[in-house]
Amino acid sequence: MGSLNSEIQTEIRQARQPNKPRLQEIADALDGDDRADFIAALNDKTVSAYALAKVLNRRGFTISPSLISTYRRGGLSYEVA
Repeated sequence: MGSLNSEIQTEIRQARQPNKPRLQEIADALDGDDRADFIAALNDKTVSAYALAKVLNRRGFTISPSLISTYRRGGLSYEVA
């Protein structure tokens, strides 16, 4: 393992980089039909935020239903594409 100072400097550089929005990060990690299904479900208010979050968590994506609900209400400054 590197020196403590080296690790600190790496953290500082990473902290300066803008983070990709979580929902976009999930979309980018999915391929083909799964990505299309995710985006469709995300924009379909008849699909409960709880159900979508539960399925995503089961697949290894940590996400809360409240983030999905906030996105659907237009409370985030981005659109998932």
